[in-house]
Amino acid sequence: MSKVLIIGNSAATLASARAYHRAGCELFIQGEALNPGFASIATAYNLGGLADFESLKTFTQKIKPDLVFVGPPDPLAAGVVDFFEEQFGIPSVGPKKASTILEASKAFTRDLVEKYKIPGQIRFKTFSSEAGIREFADELGGDFVVKADGLKSGMGVKVSGDHFTTTEEGIDFARECLAESGRVVLEEKLLGEEFSLMSLCDGEHALDLPAVQDFKRALNDDQGPNTGGMGSYIDRGASLPFLKPEDLALASEITQQVLKAMKLETGLPFKGFLFGGFMLTAKGLRLLEYNVRTGDPETITVLSVLKSNFFDLSMALVEGRLNEMKLELEDKAAVAKYIVPKGYPEIRHGGAILQLPTLPPEVEAFPAWVEQVPEGLKMIQGGSVGHRALALLGKGATLTEAEAAVEAVAQKIQGPFTHRSDIATPATIAKKLAHMEALRKRA
Repeated sequence: MSKVLIIGNSAATLASARAYHRAGCELFIQGEALNPGFASIATAYNLGGLADFESLKTFTQKIKPDLVFVGPPDPLAAGVVDFFEEQFGIPSVGPKKASTILEASKAFTRDLVEKYKIPGQIRFKTFSSEAGIREFADELGGDFVVKADGLKSGMGVKVSGDHFTTTEEGIDFARECLAESGRVVLEEKLLGEEFSLMSLCDGEHALDLPAVQDFKRALNDDQGPNTGGMGSYIDRGASLPFLKPEDLALASEITQQVLKAMKLETGLPFKGFLFGGFMLTAKGLRLLEYNVRTGDPETITVLSVLKSNFFDLSMALVEGRLNEMKLELEDKAAVAKYIVPKGYPEIRHGGAILQLPTLPPEVEAFPAWVEQVPEGLKMIQGGSVGHRALALLGKGATLTEAEAAVEAVAQKIQGPFTHRSDIATPATIAKKLAHMEALRKRA
């Protein structure tokens, strides 16, 4: 039995752990908090920092894993993949520290796409001082996006009309970003439908997982503050209702070109997940950003339909053999909805108790920032912002079937919690289809 060390304790990391468990692996977890979702599938759970190299060293010497899987971005940026290779010669599913710049620096990504003439680029400028920011904001007609250049806790992106109403407010946020990291990126604001494409990458080849759409805003109808993600969905056929085959093909081609450009630019083969954010606009497909790890909540839905052996795919990734692999998927739709404390993300609810009803066979729970107590699942207090409690996943022959299964359970949750009831409903899907049809007519 192959041993896999998993770093992380989020619901998305749990989804990856369950995929390894289905592949017959023995699991060992390094987590910041004790997530009860790992209890039935992990041999050992080590409480410790995700980038605490001393703790990881002691744990690794004890368990002697064959493979390491890294969930969150922070340990990747700290060089945990380099650490395991240099200290133990153990391969990891995740990029080396130098390659994490693709997520850590929005400016790097934009410059890379421009330098290598990769499709999907948008108008942007990077600033290391306030000089020129107002002029470029005016050039964009006051409709612009401000992005912190770095791994920023909380909301590192603000969009005009959504998060600020005047140019001055946008410039104020740009000043905050400059003070924090020394650089800030301004981009044109895009109108369209967003989606994500996660791809396993072995340095030369990319193997795409199903396209997925998530919901960032806290409240129904895309209202309220941005969050870590309130839910996501995938449709049968590894696509989304509003996507055409050529849309998905272009997103895949952009990822392939970014993979090649990363090797040319950094001198390192990128091995891990490339998690691309894209938007379909009236002018075609545009690239929003790349992350260098699995997404949350996207991973919960995407891996739920994976029939391929996840350990075999991971070994092909680290050994550069992904071109030999074929992705096998269940022909099902999947919907995930996060249960969050009322007032999330601004309000913290450490100690609040969530009571989960009995789950039907088609619904699965993914605990996040909670611990098991006799009364139910208790929110763990931590950090300066609120946390998500638990994700519910439903699968079905159709999106309508999967969504209905999840919503029926979500409505029975007891405690001071809420969720977005509109994720992947027939009305929401119809609205997105109409929106995309209108944009295509304007093209």
